Amino acid sequence: MKKLENDLMEINTELEKSVEEHSAGLTKAHESLQWSENIYRKIVEEAGDCVYAADHNGFFTYINPICIKATGYTEKELVGKNFVELIPSDWKAKVVKFYKEQFDKKIQESTFSFPIISKSGEKKWVEQIVTQQKERDRITGHFAIVRDITQRKKEEEKLIEYKYFFNNSHDLVCISNMQNYFEIINPNFQKVLGYSEKELLEYKFLDFIHPDDIKATLKEIENLKTSVVTTEFINRFRKKDDSYLWLEWNLTYDSLTGKIYGSGRDITERKKSEEKFRGFMESAPDAIVIVNREGKILLANSQTEKLFGYTKEELIGKEVELLMPVRFRHEHYGQREGFFINPKSRHMGTGMNLVGQHKDGKEFPVDISLGAFDTEDGVFVSAAIRDITEMKQAERNLKIKSEELIRSNKDLEQFAYATSHDLQEPLRTISNYVELLDETYSELKDKESKQYLKFITSASARMQNLIKDLMNFSRVEKDITFETVDCNIVLNEVISDLATTIKESGAKITVTKLPVLKGNHIRLKQVFQNLIDNAIKFRRKNIAPLIEVNAEDKGTEYLFAVKDNGIGIEEQNYKKLFNIFQRLNPADAYPGTGIGLSIVKKIINSHNGQICVESKFNEGSIFYFTLPKENQNKL
Repeated sequence: MKKLENDLMEINTELEKSVEEHSAGLTKAHESLQWSENIYRKIVEEAGDCVYAADHNGFFTYINPICIKATGYTEKELVGKNFVELIPSDWKAKVVKFYKEQFDKKIQESTFSFPIISKSGEKKWVEQIVTQQKERDRITGHFAIVRDITQRKKEEEKLIEYKYFFNNSHDLVCISNMQNYFEIINPNFQKVLGYSEKELLEYKFLDFIHPDDIKATLKEIENLKTSVVTTEFINRFRKKDDSYLWLEWNLTYDSLTGKIYGSGRDITERKKSEEKFRGFMESAPDAIVIVNREGKILLANSQTEKLFGYTKEELIGKEVELLMPVRFRHEHYGQREGFFINPKSRHMGTGMNLVGQHKDGKEFPVDISLGAFDTEDGVFVSAAIRDITEMKQAERNLKIKSEELIRSNKDLEQFAYATSHDLQEPLRTISNYVELLDETYSELKDKESKQYLKFITSASARMQNLIKDLMNFSRVEKDITFETVDCNIVLNEVISDLATTIKESGAKITVTKLPVLKGNHIRLKQVFQNLIDNAIKFRRKNIAPLIEVNAEDKGTEYLFAVKDNGIGIEEQNYKKLFNIFQRLNPADAYPGTGIGLSIVKKIINSHNGQICVESKFNEGSIFYFTLPKENQNKL
């Protein structure tokens, strides 16, 4: 019994010892588990990606700090919110469908990319890896790691755009290596040049360049690799049929990869147009320069070299002000800028004393015409420059001659007036003594003496009429002033003055309503009186004169017409009709001095008008003349 008790006590002691050891083991296991959970939580909370847990309906049960930072919501705002609420409306159905299918198929882990909207409204792209949480084969929720892939998405979109541009560009796009071999060529490169991709990849970029352009192209490529990031230049590129295209290249060098990225545009038609334009410039008689908005000379022809003494190389790239004297340059800067604001073709010579300057400093007068045209590089201006030294000298000579002629005409007018005035007195004396002789010796005169006296009397009368007309002619423009004139009143006065002549001839005058204008009443009365008197005088035998007077509005002036049915004028006599002392018919058949139409023309010209005639011999004539609506008095 004693032994049993001792055995029980030993067993009890062992049991107690075993319980103590087991309890200590449990404590260590619990502490180890707690340590593991702390480590795991620390890892999750300090993770670089967004980590969250959600229940089986998708409501957040846990979020790490990165989620808070990425979404802009607080932990309180997110916990209890369904993760679908962060997804744009057009993506919600897609995301829910995807994950429902994954859960239905009991797929433990799945990945999906979709956009989310932060609290501030910013759209971000995320890639989410979801792991299902199960308990006794039942899904109780999910655990997710979410990574921001917004930047990657943007790069993918750019890559898509680049691929689209590369494949669909109308330009010739290529990539070559440091040895100038092609590595990639877009479809249009092959299409335009006629080569297959395989044929192009077998050769260097330089193998297709026109021999005359290789040196310049190599220089551009070397500059690209050593001193610049991008370069632009033009060269000729050989097609498969051995013809050449003009290409405008834009090259970019990537020093990290040693690749050259190139884009070439076909400018063959533009180059043809430029060559035609250059040909036009070279054939032009004037100096022509093409200038950009900055005033830099882009092109110059050979005439420019001859006129200014500079070579084309000395002019290209220089400011156009180089071609003018220094004292005018500052003012021209503003004028040039003003022209580009309102670019249109214009002439710059009228009323301006423009001066050019030769390379040797010699100045000379110029005439300039400007034209503007649009290009891909902006508005350019063409300037056609002409040396007008000879024209200026001719103008000066003409001015001197004109002034001399004016003085001479004034002297002649004064002489004619004075002479005419002085001749009237002796003529009156002759006429008076002839009348006295006729009266005193009427009984002693024989038939022949009477005839002589008659000749003297007739000649004296004609001479008096001639002197009177000469005085009228010389005084047409003397002290002429313009006023408002009603031409209807003027014509009525003429018809009244010629009433006897009209009645004796049986003339009929038809007048339409005439205008009111600026003119000289007395002088215009002389015009109508001469024309109507001539229409009656130069009538056909046994045919009553029919005269029509009318006027037509021509905008700034009136066109008058005086029509008759008289003897008419032969065409070869039109030009001399208005010359002074010019008679087309014998004096005994049609009396007159031959000055009347000269006076008419001078009066019309003094009114800044013109006169002409249309006629058919033995059918009649029409005298046309113009009078401006407005006339300014001469100073």
